[in-house]
Amino acid sequence: MPGLGEGPGEGARGQGLRRLGAAIRTRRARERLSIEDLSDLVAIGTDRLDAIEAGRTRPTEVELWSLAIALQVPMHILTQGEGGEHVARTAADSPAILDLSDRLCDVVRRMSTREEDGPA
Repeated sequence: MPGLGEGPGEGARGQGLRRLGAAIRTRRARERLSIEDLSDLVAIGTDRLDAIEAGRTRPTEVELWSLAIALQVPMHILTQGEGGEHVARTAADSPAILDLSDRLCDVVRRMSTREEDGPA
């Protein structure tokens, strides 16, 4: 499965990778997760995750999906940014996929809330 965007050092496309990596790093910090914690959650090696966050490598769409779910954020927040600016264009940017991503994040949030509240 192809990765997103283009490699670093390729002008605006390399900047897109850096913005995508920054969006992932920012969300990880908001969730108070170390890079090791997030790496464990999404089964991506810490070196690879560090390279993604630094914009040195392209995440695959599967990795991006995993990151969005683990960070409990809709995919479009990572690929388009919270202000709606374009970060990285992917096949996952289609409205149907974005809706599914939103619904999956809602399910993960509800499951997390149930775990924090304990058994009913």
